[in-house]
Amino acid sequence: MLDRQVQGHYKVNKKPLVFVLSQLPPPVHGASIMNQIVVNSKYLRNRFHLHIIPMQLSRRVDDIGRFSVRKIFRTINKALFFFVAAIFKKPDLAYITLPPNGLAFYAGCIFIFIAKTLRVRRIIHLHGKGISTSASSAVTIKVYRWALSNAKIILLSPRLSSDVSGIIQKSNIAYLPNAIGQIIYSNNKPLAQSTKIKILFLSSMVLSKGPVVLLKALAYLAQEGHDFEAIFAGPPSSDLSASTFQNKIEELQLGTKATYLGKVSGDAKSQAFQSADIFVLPSFYANEAFPVVLLEAMSYGLPIISTNEGAIADIVCDNENGIIVDKNSVESLAAAIRGLLEDPGKRERFSKNALLHYNNHYTLDKFETGMAKIWDKTLQG
Repeated sequence: MLDRQVQGHYKVNKKPLVFVLSQLPPPVHGASIMNQIVVNSKYLRNRFHLHIIPMQLSRRVDDIGRFSVRKIFRTINKALFFFVAAIFKKPDLAYITLPPNGLAFYAGCIFIFIAKTLRVRRIIHLHGKGISTSASSAVTIKVYRWALSNAKIILLSPRLSSDVSGIIQKSNIAYLPNAIGQIIYSNNKPLAQSTKIKILFLSSMVLSKGPVVLLKALAYLAQEGHDFEAIFAGPPSSDLSASTFQNKIEELQLGTKATYLGKVSGDAKSQAFQSADIFVLPSFYANEAFPVVLLEAMSYGLPIISTNEGAIADIVCDNENGIIVDKNSVESLAAAIRGLLEDPGKRERFSKNALLHYNNHYTLDKFETGMAKIWDKTLQG
């Protein structure tokens, strides 16, 4: 019956109805940014009727993954809304962005159950990783297999395939990397003539994102006599408050060489990127997959220093547009930064390659056309 309904839509050239069940900002993080791009996409809206059902259970980054009664009621309310809307509107497709683990995953399973019950075709977009570690028992493996069965699964990169090995059939996987809109800016700074190099860290101030590791590497370089200015930007977290981080700067005797701006957005965020010479994200966050902030840094033509966590190596091509360092290693990170501080030619080459890599792979038009193809194939299949 569903196949006939889908075919009917295509025969009369009507736009298929797609229910979009996604976590939208706030809070602002990689997945919510990409979900907002889908919701706002004129390209997708020209091809499909989008019915948006916001699914965020948290309003702050600190609140993600924490249990609360309020979240239970919010989930029930959203699930009932989805159930009633699906019965009356009869969507052709449900596009669901599903956290890979934690309470949010099980909340998402409620929506998957409703879609399965009503025989709605499903696309499940996994923006993170962590399934392989969470599926640690026979019961959890069965839950994951049930939730992700008979659906098209979008992964951000083939590098993340191992996270769903044994859970999802390869034939049901589609790959679509994150992307961002083009920045109206060209990094034409005379890098070779720069006197004080500016280093930027921009992320939530979570320990596993590596801000303290970076501070320690910078302290080591400062002791060697290197001249630089490091800017840290991003909201504080429960494991690294603004005061704790400021105390760490003082403890390492970095003085004016390191500055914490707090959360930045809009023009302040753009200015932070524009004024920087090097971008550093030494993440060892276990669920790191495809950080959007690295795409932003590339779009500003910044050389990037990061780790081989998740699919970061897709973004940072070692010794081409940046440097891949060992995770949680002060020595490896200090050596990479030192190399860029001392070699303006390398910074300039990395900068040009960063822009080229971004334009070749991670522009918004490539993301939108890729998403539309996945939706079309799922509807036709």
